[in-house]
Formats: sequence, C-alpha cells, structure tokens
Amino acid sequence: MRLALSLTLLLFLPSVAVAQFDNRWLELDRSGGSLALAPLDVCGTDAEVDFSWGDLDGDGLDDLVAVRKEPFGTPGKRANLLLLNEGGVLRDRTATHAAASDVPLDLGFLTPTADRDVVLADVDLDGRLDVVTATTLGAGEPKAVSHPRVYRNLGSSGGAWQGLLHEDARIPELLHATSGLPAPPRFTSVAAGDLDADGSPDLYFGDGDEGPGGLAPAAEDLDDRLLLNDGSGYFSDASALALPAFALFSFMCPEVAIADVNGDGRNDVVKDEGYAVTELAVLYNDPGSPGTFSSFQIAAAQRPYGFALGDLNNDGRLDAVLADNAEDFYLYNLGTDPAGQVTWSAPRTFSFLAGADDGIATNTRIADLDGDGWRDVIICDVGVTFVGFDRRVHIYHNPGGAAGAELTLVEEREDAAEPATGWLGAVGLHAQDLAAGFDSAVFDVEGDGDADLLLGRSAGLDVWVNQTVRNALIADVADVSLSAGGTQGWTLNAGTDRAGDFYLILGTFSGTSPGLPLGGVTIPLNVDPWFNYTLNKPGQAPLAGTLGFLDADGKGGASLTLPPGTNPALAGFVFHHSLVTFDGVTFAIASASQPVSLGLVP
Repeated sequence: MRLALSLTLLLFLPSVAVAQFDNRWLELDRSGGSLALAPLDVCGTDAEVDFSWGDLDGDGLDDLVAVRKEPFGTPGKRANLLLLNEGGVLRDRTATHAAASDVPLDLGFLTPTADRDVVLADVDLDGRLDVVTATTLGAGEPKAVSHPRVYRNLGSSGGAWQGLLHEDARIPELLHATSGLPAPPRFTSVAAGDLDADGSPDLYFGDGDEGPGGLAPAAEDLDDRLLLNDGSGYFSDASALALPAFALFSFMCPEVAIADVNGDGRNDVVKDEGYAVTELAVLYNDPGSPGTFSSFQIAAAQRPYGFALGDLNNDGRLDAVLADNAEDFYLYNLGTDPAGQVTWSAPRTFSFLAGADDGIATNTRIADLDGDGWRDVIICDVGVTFVGFDRRVHIYHNPGGAAGAELTLVEEREDAAEPATGWLGAVGLHAQDLAAGFDSAVFDVEGDGDADLLLGRSAGLDVWVNQTVRNALIADVADVSLSAGGTQGWTLNAGTDRAGDFYLILGTFSGTSPGLPLGGVTIPLNVDPWFNYTLNKPGQAPLAGTLGFLDADGKGGASLTLPPGTNPALAGFVFHHSLVTFDGVTFAIASASQPVSLGLVP
C-alpha cells in the first residue's frame, strides 16, 4: 500500500464470541506446496503419528519430528521422520540428517521402533534442541530398540547442519522395581523439564499396560519412570527415590506434562489415567527438596485419554484441557490453597452451535491460532488403544474476555449442515478434513509471523496455512492518516469516534515477524504511557521516536508526532500497526497487521 500524503489504516478488532453461525475468526487454506512428500508417507491407517517441533538446524524456522508406530495397542514398528523446514517447505531429510547412531547397524530414525510420543529439549545444555522418544511394546527387542532413545543435535560445521545422532548410553536400561531384572517399557508419553532444579531438563515417562492379550505381565510392568539428567544429557532412573509407588502406578497414562502449575517456582508433574484408574493427577514438587514429590492431587476424576496445559484466560496461571472418554472438558486454575495445591474450577464443557462431542479423544493442544492473544484448543480423536477411525478432530475458539474470567470456548461453524458445504471449526476446514486425527502441530511453517496448523490423520498429513483473516473482523474503519507537519514532522491522527477504548501502536518490523515490543507491559493507573518505537528501512539508519495512546478516551483525536526533519525519509519505511487492549492495568496486543509500506512525499 503506497500513498502520496495520507495513509488509511484498518483497525482490526479482537474477535468477540457470538452465539451465531459463520463467525469467521480464523481462515485456513490447505497447502500442498508446504509438504514435499505425499501426505500418506507421514501417517495413515497403518501408521499413527505423534509430533514435536522446533528449530533443529538453526535457520530460524521450526522443523517437524514425526514418530510413528502401527495404530492402537499393537507392537508394529515404523521408521520415524525428520521433516526440515526449508524456506516454508517441509522436506524429508531423515536419511541425510537423522540416520546416524553409535549402535552398530542401527540407522537412527530409520530403525523401526514402536514410538508413541516425542519431545524436543536441549538435554546436554549446548544451546541446541535434541530429540527424545517414548517407546512401547518392545518385548523381545534389544535395549536400543525397546527403550526410549535420545538423538543428540550435532550442530553446524562450516555453515552446514550435521544432523541428529542416536546415542544409546544416554538412557539407562530400565529394571523392574521388584525383581531388579530388565523389562521392556510400555511407555505412552514423555515430558521434559527441570525437576531437580539443576538447570537441565529431566524426563518423565507415562506407562501404558495395555497391549496384545491385555495388560502387561507383572514381571514386565515398569509403571511410570522419572529419569534425572546429570547436566550433560545422560539420565539415571530416580523413580523409586523421588516418588511413592502409588504415584508411579499407571494402567494407561496417555499424556504427561512437566510444568509449574501452582506457581511456587518448581516444576510439577501432571499425568492422566484413562483406564481402570481414571483421573488427572498432579504430583507436586517439594520446594524444599526439588526432584522429590510429597504431595499428590486428583484434579479431576473423569476418564481423560489426553490433556494439555495452558493459560486459557490470561491470568498467568496454567489451566487444563482434557480429552475425555465421554465429553471433553477444561478446568480453570483458580489459585493455590494453603497446602500449595491448585484450586481447580468445576469442569466446563465446550459450546457447540450444532452437533456435539463424539466421544473418545487423545492428543490435545493449546495454542493461539488466530493471533488475538487468547489460546485456542485442538483435540484429536484417534484413541491410543481404542480401535476406530470414526470420529473427528475438534477445534475450539477462545473468544477472549476479562482476564481471569471462566471463558466458554466454542466450536465455530458456518451452518448446521456439518457434512455438507459449511466450514467447521475454522474457515476452510470441513468435516472430511477433520476425520480421524492422530495429532496436531501448531507453528509458523511459512515464516510469515502467524501460526499454521498441521493435522496428522488416517488420511495423511495436511498443512493448513493461516490466511490471517483479520479483514473479516473489522467492525468499522478508523480514519487514520499521516499528514505533513512542516517543522513538526509527520503526525498520525485518529479521528473516528468509538465506544470503548482502543489504541493504535507502531512497532519495529524486521524480517518476517512484527517485533512489537509491547506485549505484557504493565501500565500504572492514571499515567500517560509512551513507548519507544523504530521505523526500519534497508540501507538507512532507523528512525526512533516515541509512541502514545490513540483514542485513550474512546472518542478519537489523539495523535503521534514523529521527530522534525524525518518526513523526507519516510518513503519506503516499513512498520506494523496493531490493535491492543488496555483494562486499566495491563496493556496487551490483541492483533497485528500485515506490514504496511509508507510511500510519502514531504
């Protein structure tokens, strides 16, 4: 957008929950060009998948790790995949960058394993993400195949990334608690995080007894395991010393998490049980003896087969979303009681404009899909052990509201005709696009600053590119212009009267992300806040100035004046504008625009 003397900008309002159809809060478009292999080469009816992602090769773009096995409670092994993000295209680089091992004849990711889960963490503290897998149903296999595997990130040499190396000794051979004999794990989940406060990530593995012929034989049942990191990425089994046997006990633990849920500065362990014992449990880390757990809490007694932790209502506390055997639900973290345990809200169920929950689900994600500052929810449906591809993925929109409120998340849709032409969950998705989902991933594939959605289903992997539909959220257009101010420089004016406060801000734009430095800034009451900003243009020195409220009283007319003498240099500078909210205490970004180029003449 290039104008001569004025620039009209669109102010994008944060999405507002409305109990009506066709709330176009998010638009996604399937992008076959973002995946340089066939969707069924990643997952399908013969290969379930679990994802983890992060920048493995140090190029600034997130890469994808996909671990696989035969679906459901069977031991069929599959090779894993390393999909490197090369300029917005995910390419299979398993053979060139993830096929090395220190075990003779082992081929790293290409060695078939029965992996149920994967996590990325810097286990050796060298500043690079490593890969840890959780294996299951490995009876009769050598230790290197039956046990979890650590793949060390070798970093770069001469500007070229060296890939991942499986190092077998980093995980000890696990012994049965009673017999003391080696036993093959039946792990269904893994989480990484610092539990003993030494600065290095430890590992917690959730156990799943079910398999061929029913439950694990007593001599093979390891239950959950806590592996402590020695600080260099080698792990030892500290389960018996850190946790009582009843806390480690699991029939089926499809998900675990390591996070500080009670805000005492120590990471806790959260686990779910979906079979026989049915609960979401919190193992609280002892702040006086980090790495030991003396407090145990049942947060919910339903039948969860998956869960995720995240702040749903922007109050700074971790809430929980649970994928249940019956109706999925979520719990708000209301604070901490005198014993140091979280006070959880009553279970809240999702809102449906039409249709309803369709039963068993597992892998769950909490992520801000539409970039409005409020985290949304994705729940995949294919069960860990329950056979069937007859359900679908659910995507729930978080409409936002007052920080700390118990918000209601809603499954948006175009109309009531789910199987017909109407979109479901988000614009662009339809019922057939959501059928039989193993897992989801949410990260910026293209590097354009917004979150894209990846769905691994029985029909293969789909990459859904975020189209940033904030234009569809415009309630009205503010008359915002840049006008010449002579010796006073340029003035940014907002003249539209509105109900309620809104603010327009400028921030640095660099590369592919807005670079807005204002998120989460706390503003004292009755103080007129001003912020530094920078306008950037290649080959020229950046312009710095101050930034203030626009429409602080809800009636328009405030202005921002750039320094005198800068007006001739404004042509070609790039900035972002952003609509933000202010509740009298906290200044928070609600949405950000695409970059706007100024083409101004003095």
